[in-house]
Amino acid sequence: MDSETVEEIKRHFNVVAEGLRSETQGLRSEVGELRSEVGELRSETQGLRSEVGEIRRHFNVVAEGLRSEMRTLAEGLEATNGRIDGILTRMAEEFRDMRAVIRLSFGELDKRIRVLES
Repeated sequence: MDSETVEEIKRHFNVVAEGLRSETQGLRSEVGELRSEVGELRSETQGLRSEVGEIRRHFNVVAEGLRSEMRTLAEGLEATNGRIDGILTRMAEEFRDMRAVIRLSFGELDKRIRVLES
């Protein structure tokens, strides 16, 4: 190989090497930007996790309050049902008593009418 060819190969190698250096520098810059973006995403993710935890705690507090109110309503409904059952029982007894009194009264009236008709 003559010296001219060797020099041309060196120049070509230097051009290619410079291109690679330039691309490597560009890649380093992009990697740095990506690292920065990943750091920001991590920060945002941590913030979201914190917010989700806060929302979950708030939801649990609200849910417990609702459970308590539902228990109170169930107890009130049970008491109301008990009162209604008592009223229905008393009404049934009173109706039985009234029927007995009415039967007795009609029975006596029936006897009087028969006596008058005979």
